[in-house]
Amino acid sequence: MRPQSSGTVSAIGVSNVLVADYRSPFEPTTLAIVLDPSSVLTAKVQITTDDIWAAGYDPSVGNWQDHSTLSGKTAYAIDGQTYPITAARLNVTAWTSGGAHLLMISGGGN
Repeated sequence: MRPQSSGTVSAIGVSNVLVADYRSPFEPTTLAIVLDPSSVLTAKVQITTDDIWAAGYDPSVGNWQDHSTLSGKTAYAIDGQTYPITAARLNVTAWTSGGAHLLMISGGGN
């Protein structure tokens, strides 16, 4: 699957949801927090196994779990996700300036 990038988050709040490769759910997924130069912010990656394709699904009330190592980050950070997820998002929890986005590369699939 091609790399996906969320929109830039330039305030306290969450990014759009990035959908993991559901065709190969047991392949690792790479997640990276990418900050714009000179950004001053704190961010974390959140993951879910919710059925995001369900009619009426609302990510704002979904079951989001903080990634075990990509939390409280103030600089570029990258890690893998080895158990299946359906989606991920970036959550900026403190912001002074700049912006950040989430980069996701799902393993396997086409």
